[in-house]
Amino acid sequence: MIPIETPEELELLSSLESWDFISLEPKKKSHLVGILSTASKSTIKKLSRKKPVNIRLIESDIDRLKAIALSKGVPYQTFITELIHKYTSGKLIEK
Repeated sequence: MIPIETPEELELLSSLESWDFISLEPKKKSHLVGILSTASKSTIKKLSRKKPVNIRLIESDIDRLKAIALSKGVPYQTFITELIHKYTSGKLIEK
């Protein structure tokens, strides 16, 4: 997180919190857009980084996963990745 230090940054934050927006000078706007652009690129890069993992699964489970993935029209490894992501982000509910 980028620390807020200058009076201008504090004024901007105060305006945002009170929904009382202020106009920025073109130079300040350009600077802020640059900071936000860099931050968003870093976030996207971090979130899209993948690391290979090896796991051993029961063969019948793999066959079922492949069948489900095929019915959904996605590669089975992609399907497994999506399942893990949904589970770890709380979007997959346990029965």
